[in-house]
Amino acid sequence: MTATKAITGIALLAQYDRTWLRPDVVAGVTVAAYVVPQVMAYAQLAGLAPVVGLWSAILHMTSSSDAASCWRWRE
Repeated sequence: MTATKAITGIALLAQYDRTWLRPDVVAGVTVAAYVVPQVMAYAQLAGLAPVVGLWSAILHMTSSSDAASCWRWRE
């Protein structure tokens, strides 16, 4: 396994088409606008500080993006 395949996304970044940047940014902002208030509210409903919801969302998005790209490691 090469170093670029070991680090998720590095090999794909070289193939990234710059015309995808604007739709990807819009999608990211849209998801953030939806997720941030939601996770803060769920944390408060659970009796936790709102920042706990933010950290859990970051952890979930990071781990799920790594897991979703695992099939590329076998190539």
